[in-house]
Amino acid sequence: MPLAERSVRSLARLGDAIVKYLASALLTLHAGVPRGIKVADKLLREVALGEGLHRRGQLRPEDLFEALVGYAWLRGVKTEHMLKVMCSPALGAESEEEALKRGLAALLRDILRNDWASEVIGSTG
Repeated sequence: MPLAERSVRSLARLGDAIVKYLASALLTLHAGVPRGIKVADKLLREVALGEGLHRRGQLRPEDLFEALVGYAWLRGVKTEHMLKVMCSPALGAESEEEALKRGLAALLRDILRNDWASEVIGSTG
């Protein structure tokens, strides 16, 4: 059964912090120098739409992306696993933005493979 929109918003706030950490870690590894970034909603939206996420009520695709990351972490998916999933697709990217897009798309695909993901995204058709 899908979670209430209010619960998903709370998960998105948690997921936002985790996504910032993962993106910063990925770009640090990609560039070889410490990086700390905030991921733009536009970039998250592009990745989310590209992987098939759509609006759920008032929740935008980027909110659902972040909520899924937060929910995954609460369900025991370690950030180390998330980062590992992101790293391989980012290899060989010509820019940091491309590395980030590839890594985030791989992470979202990995999370969406879980049955529990439907609790967050509900019916997004």
